[in-house]
Parts: sequence; structure tokens; C-alpha cells
Amino acid sequence: MSNKIYTVYLVDDHETTLTGVKTFLESNEAFKVIGMNTSSNLALQEIIKKEPDIAIIDYYTNGMDGIQLIESITKTNKSIKCILMSYRGDADLIYEAKKVGAKGFISKGEPNKEILNIIMDIAMRNQLVFKNLDPEFVPNNNAPLRILNEFDFKPAEIAVIHLMLEGCPTAEISQRTNKTYFSVNSLRRDINKKIKSKGFNNFTHFAGYAKRLNLFD
Repeated sequence: MSNKIYTVYLVDDHETTLTGVKTFLESNEAFKVIGMNTSSNLALQEIIKKEPDIAIIDYYTNGMDGIQLIESITKTNKSIKCILMSYRGDADLIYEAKKVGAKGFISKGEPNKEILNIIMDIAMRNQLVFKNLDPEFVPNNNAPLRILNEFDFKPAEIAVIHLMLEGCPTAEISQRTNKTYFSVNSLRRDINKKIKSKGFNNFTHFAGYAKRLNLFD
């Protein structure tokens, strides 16, 4: 095995996750973490400047989502091997990551040994690792509708989501939907419960996903 030390940059919206992954990786002498950030926008600047061998990027980040960050990195420097990391592991998300240039996908729920094997295969053996993605998978034109159906949003919730995506505060949503302020707040709570049940941290993360897949166009 090569004695090369692979430099790594980590992006995640939780400081504790960054610290944990750094400690885990650096317990192996083959890896050295040269940067970490909770902001994807700041991370992009540092990654382009530092040129790590590997960038491990959580889908949920503060700023652009992980897919957008990987796309921005690979457009600028294709030699940086980007790996998407998430608790979510649906085929549509993994396919999007692969399409924009990611070299692999890591599920946060996997054992550390499996995660390390994935990173080693990508870093040392130059392999693509998308274990949860069927090689024959092709997204279909009905994907947005299918995804929306999985959330089981009610018509009133969809109306509120449209306005939330426009950046409208609760008072404005109340006025434009002719609903009381408290009713809108209740709908927003129900919406947040549904998106969190699907693995999203908050509405901001869901909004980036929804806009990218044109779920509400």
C-alpha cells in the first residue's frame, strides 16, 4: 500500500459531526484533515484554495446544499474527489450526486469500518462507490410527483409551502391565504414534521432540494 497521506476537507452543518469524523479519519495514518466548515459557501472558497485530495460533504449544509457544492467544486477542479454524505440514501439523491461529479456516497448510518473502506476505495484505488444505487437506475419524468406523494402534503400545506419558498413570513402567508396567523403556524409545524420524517434537518434544507428537483413548479 502507498505511504501517501491523503488530505481531506470536511463539510457538515454540525460541529460535533465534523470533530467526530476528523478524529475517526486521523486515527488512520493515511488521512489528514486540512479543513472543516459548517458553511458550504465558505467551504467552497477554502476547498478551491487548499485543493484537498478528498472533500467529504454532507447533503445538509449551511448555504448551498451538498449537491450544489460538489457541482461547484468539480466544475473548478476535477482532481478533487468529492464524496456526498447523508443519513438519506434514496436513489434520486445518490443519482444527482453522481451526475454532478461525486465519486461516491456515504450513509451516516454505516459502521465506521464500512465508511473507511469506501473512502479508501475512492482515494487509493480511484474507484466510484455508490453501493445503494442500482447501475440501471434512471430517474423518470414523474419523479417530482412521486416524491411529493411520499410526503403526503395536504393542499393547504402545499399552498403554504409555495409562499414559504418565496420567503414570505407567517404574517404575509396568513394574509395571502386568508388563514389566521395561528392556523398558518400550525400548518408550518405540520410541514416541518413531515419533512423531518423524511430526513431533512429543517425547511431551508428541504427548500434547496425542492427547488433543485422543481417539486413545486
